Amino acid sequence: MTELIDGLHAHALYREGCMPGPASRTLAWLERVRAEVAGLPVTGWEASCRLSPRGMEPYRIGTGLSPSALPLPLMDWLRPLALPEAVAARVRRSAAFINHVYLAVEEGPVGVVLKLYLEFPVPQSGLLMVGLKWLPEHPEVPVRVTRYTRRAGHTRTQVLAHLGGAVDDAAQVFTPRALAAWAVELVNQRLDLDRQMLPWIEVREDGQSQREADDLNFYGTGLPIAALAPGLERLGAAWGLATGPLQEWLAVMQAVAVGHLSVGVREGREAFLTVYHPVAGRT
Repeated sequence: MTELIDGLHAHALYREGCMPGPASRTLAWLERVRAEVAGLPVTGWEASCRLSPRGMEPYRIGTGLSPSALPLPLMDWLRPLALPEAVAARVRRSAAFINHVYLAVEEGPVGVVLKLYLEFPVPQSGLLMVGLKWLPEHPEVPVRVTRYTRRAGHTRTQVLAHLGGAVDDAAQVFTPRALAAWAVELVNQRLDLDRQMLPWIEVREDGQSQREADDLNFYGTGLPIAALAPGLERLGAAWGLATGPLQEWLAVMQAVAVGHLSVGVREGREAFLTVYHPVAGRT
């Protein structure tokens, strides 16, 4: 599974001197996750890049599998990751209801972030998943708990109304929501989204956190990241981001399919956009 590490390096930004490569501690934790799933039937690897006014965060990668595929009880399998007690307690309480588990590693502004997502079987709407996120190098920082609620499928018209209206030109992209609306219109040129339902997840963090987001699933639509390039570049310019790193990322990822887009705000009501994609997926 060395392609996992290669998948993280595939962003390749550091090779051109635009951005530093992933820190050694990030790769070390990624190797631990890789070791945990070695030989198991994972559902695939997914990476993502988050954009915000503070810059780009391109080193985020994870995978998932069904607990039924594990050779050990879930808690025993997770033990090598040294879960904080708050995370372990949540897993123990939920173990009987979990139908899928995802592990992810992220290089954040203050260090490595480990993420464990517990997915539950839901019908058309309801609580789909709980995300538990912690900083292994900073145990004094509380675990963040995020709830992912599946909303019933929405048509193009309903989604665009929620996002603030239709956007049919990259020149109109100045916010993450506008970019998501433009992505919907790009897909609608190929698929009739007024006759199909677009999966939509509402993301809310527990406690006093200001983080909230909407996640739109584009898997299976055939939308390549290259199609979003004009809007992403305009959004980056609106935020005053350096053009080099973003253009380098787009050059590397242009043929890769968009998996889903998450748009929202985080601490301080700072807007963000996250582009998720399969590590080896191609349009």
